[in-house]
Parts: sequence; C-alpha cells; structure tokens
Amino acid sequence: MHEQQPRLNGNPIADTSIRQPVLITMLTLLLVVLGLLAYRGLSISLLPNFDIPVVAVSMRYPGAGPEVVADQVARPLEDELATLNGLRRITSDSTEGQTTILTEFVAGTDSAQALQEVREKVNALRPALPNGVREPLIERYDPNQSPILSVVIASSGGRSGLELRNLLTQEFVPAVQRVPGVAAARVNGGLVRQININLDLNRMQSFRLLPSAVGDAVAAANANVGLGTALQGDQNISLRVPNIIERPADLARVGIPGTNLTVGDVATVSDGTADVQGFTRLNGQEALTLDVRRQSGANTVAASEGALQAINEVAARYPDLSVTTIYDDGASVRQQVNGAIEEMLLALLFAVLVVWLFFRDIRNTLITVAGMPVILIATFAGMQVFGLSINVLTLLALSISVGLVIDDAMVVRENIFRRMELGEAPDVASSRGAAELALAVLASTLTVVAAFAPAIFAEGIAGIIFKSFSIVVVVA
Repeated sequence: MHEQQPRLNGNPIADTSIRQPVLITMLTLLLVVLGLLAYRGLSISLLPNFDIPVVAVSMRYPGAGPEVVADQVARPLEDELATLNGLRRITSDSTEGQTTILTEFVAGTDSAQALQEVREKVNALRPALPNGVREPLIERYDPNQSPILSVVIASSGGRSGLELRNLLTQEFVPAVQRVPGVAAARVNGGLVRQININLDLNRMQSFRLLPSAVGDAVAAANANVGLGTALQGDQNISLRVPNIIERPADLARVGIPGTNLTVGDVATVSDGTADVQGFTRLNGQEALTLDVRRQSGANTVAASEGALQAINEVAARYPDLSVTTIYDDGASVRQQVNGAIEEMLLALLFAVLVVWLFFRDIRNTLITVAGMPVILIATFAGMQVFGLSINVLTLLALSISVGLVIDDAMVVRENIFRRMELGEAPDVASSRGAAELALAVLASTLTVVAAFAPAIFAEGIAGIIFKSFSIVVVVA
C-alpha cells in the first residue's frame, strides 16, 4: 500500500477515497441514514406549502340596502385600508345588509402581520360607522383551510337531525381534533338547537317597548363576563360570570332594563331549532357531513388517515351509524406521490440501461450507478434542512436530478475504464482519470447550479412553487 500511495497524485478527493475506503464507506452510510431519518420526518402534501397574503373583512348591517351599505360602510373602510403598506388591490362586494372587502397584499408580505394591520385599521374606524353595523369578521385566506377529509354520517336507527348533530359534536369532533396534524373538524347539516323568542306585538305596544329593548336584555343576560383573577396561595384563579340561559324558562325570567317586566311578559319563549339552510341525504336518509382541516405544514396523508381511523373507531360504538367518505385529500396525495416515486424509479432504471448500453459491462454499470441511490436518499436530509415537504414538485426535481448526476458519473467512469485498458492499475487509473476530468465535472455541476439557483430568489406564487424545485436540484 505504501508503494502505491506516491503514484496517486491526482484529485485529492479521489485519492482520499482510494486510500481510505472504510472512511468513505462510513460517510456514505451516514448520508444514507440521515436521508432515511429525514424522509420519515418530512411532511407529505400535493404541492409546496405557500402563503397567500389576502385578508377578508366582512361586516353586517341588517336592514340596510346595498347602496347604503356601500356608501356608509364599504367606502369608509376602503379609504381607511388604502393607507396600508404593501397593499396591492382592494375589492368590495356589497349586498343586502352585508359587505365583504378583500385586501390583497404584494407577494412576500407576512400574512399574519397583514391580518394584524387590517384588524387595527378596522377597529380604529369602528366607532365612526353607523350604530347598526355588527362586529366585523376579519380573517386571512389560507389554502390549508380547505378540508382534507369529508365524510357523510347517517343513522338508520331513527335519530333526529338534532340528536345526530349533538352526537357528532360531542363524540366525533373531539376524537378527530385529538389526531396529530388536525387543526379543526366542522359539522355541517342537521338541526341546531335554538331558543326562539316570539314577541307579542299587542303587549309590546301596550307597554310601549321596542324590540331592541328585549334584544339588549337578552344580550346582556347571555354575556360571559370575565372578572379578572384572584390569587389563592401560589395559584392564579380566573374569575368569570357565566350566562344564566340554559332553558327557555331561564330566558323568560330575564328582566328588561328600565321596566318591571320580564321577557316572558311580552314574548313566548320556546325551545326549537334554527332555520335549515341546506339538506344532506345518504341513500334517502338524513345525514350530516364532517369536514376535517389540517394544521399548516402538517402531513396531509398522516392527518387524513388518523382522522378517518378516529371517525371509524367512534362510529363502531354506534351500530346504527354509517360512514361514507366523499372526499379524501390524503388518498389523492398518496396516489400522486406514489406516482412521482414510480417515475423517479423508472428514470433510475432507464439511466442504468443507458449506462449499460454504452459500457456493455455489468460491473462497470453497477459501479457507475452505485452512487445514485445514495444521492437521492441523502437529498431528503437537505430537504429537511430547508424546510421542504415531499410533494409532486420535489419528487419531480429528484427525477430530473437522476439524469443530471449520472452524466458526470458516466464521463468519469469511462475515462477510468479507458486508462485501465491502457494498462494502468485500477487505483492509479481511478486517481488520474478523475483528476483529468475534475475541472470539467466541476464546471458542469456549477452550470446546473447556476441555471436553477436564481429561481430560489423568485417572488410571487411562481417563486414560492419553484423555490422548492430548484433547491432540490441544487442540493442533489
């Protein structure tokens, strides 16, 4: 060994690999282990996670026509929001008793910061709006809020819509929300319990009471007021005054301020249900839908599978319930990702066939492509460092990387093979063959990096999408 070392005067990386095969093998295995660990921890989604800086403001003005809403609510809000930094566009839609204003910010704006600034502007303008305007609903558009799983649940045991909805709210929703990666579960359909107050017009007129007086009394009694905290020993205890309304009789006993009357004196209070806005039926039976939303950045496949398992476990305790999946984003993502992985394996297979076609030697072919699995697996570790997910674009980038990386391996291996045919020893041929092409391979690699790296700094939605694609190619 000591006699051969002086002859290895080629590329330092190649010479170290030849002299220290055990070290290089351990480093290679380390890369494979890191890549496999990263693969297990990466989230799986259809597309890269991206944030759209759009904030929506909805305000209700009951009883006002569209023109009044536009002039007295929408226009002042537009003028106030127009002063926001980074604002790109404002659009408003005013209808009977309601207006919705969309504020779109330039790409790259932090959505959370934009939401806070919009909320501050609306709250500052709130006292100047008409008294009848209700509290605003301010929320930002989040693509992750689209349901990843939607199931229909029906009962064959004669449960009413109210009973079925209560069951889903009390049993199914808590079980689903405990699943890792699930942000929320929402029940749609069925009947919602509501205490109805039917005012007696004749008695209202005889006592000279306005409907708003009854409404204010009910709102005051239904408030859940905080009273601060109390210190007991080493514990801080929060104090609250809960509302007293649980049954229609509780509401009937509520006093009307400024009078000796109660709500029951001027109205009939009954336990009922809210107006039905839509119907869901499964095979002719009344049913409800349960929509599941994932947390931002969570694994779509794991969250969907966990939520569906939780739903089936709860449904198993009620034989009269049937569960039908109508939409499963996790299954769709899994199918798309598996398809991308198959394409990547096909690319690797065709790369092996092309190498064998030129070398016509199995041993040289296997040596040339031996590094490909290591490169592909180790790239997952780089994806985890940059906070990327496994999606269609990142897997497509890996497929492209197969061809880009195998080019250099073929050229270097062919040069080594040529020198061995000229009579050089394998170690010498490997050292000098790699040294001869070191600068050419480096230039080729830097060319690929220079072609894809600028896309990492692109802006807008296209920049967000192609950022992950370019990072994977550069890392590979």
